[in-house]
Amino acid sequence: MTTKIAGCGILPEGGKSTYYRKRTPLDSELKLNKSIAEQFNLLRTVDNKRYPAFFKFKGKEYVLHIFKKKKHDVK
Repeated sequence: MTTKIAGCGILPEGGKSTYYRKRTPLDSELKLNKSIAEQFNLLRTVDNKRYPAFFKFKGKEYVLHIFKKKKHDVK
């Protein structure tokens, strides 16, 4: 339900506020023992500039840049 107050627009009523902690680079780490399907939500939410997806393998770190392909892209 919403309430309209003159001059203030529409304000939400009730409900519980939701808070999330600040994202860190570790939130973008892929786990090699999990499938891409299992980690799809992580992949679609990475920030290629600040927090790109990455994984560690044999002591080295590999960074992935994820982009959604547009219909007109031919690659």
